[in-house]
Amino acid sequence: MLQHIHACISVVSAKEAHASINQFYIDVVKCLSDAFVLPIPQIRRNFYKFWWDEELNLLKQQAMQSFNIRKSVSKPRSGKEFDDMHFAQEG
Repeated sequence: MLQHIHACISVVSAKEAHASINQFYIDVVKCLSDAFVLPIPQIRRNFYKFWWDEELNLLKQQAMQSFNIRKSVSKPRSGKEFDDMHFAQEG
């Protein structure tokens, strides 16, 4: 077996071997790239939330602001900040 491999190597020139190795590398990279990209569906950005609109963006911003204000005052369980956050969440 080893003699057969040695005979094959001696017949192939260094230039051909280099070209074969490069092609093998290109093929492996392409296979890995395809395996990475193919299972990931290519869909529009708002595909899953087609119903999300600018009004909901504003409501979400208000809820996040209320939460951040409440968080900055150590997350009280009552008081103005607590009421504001719950009002924003209920929208």
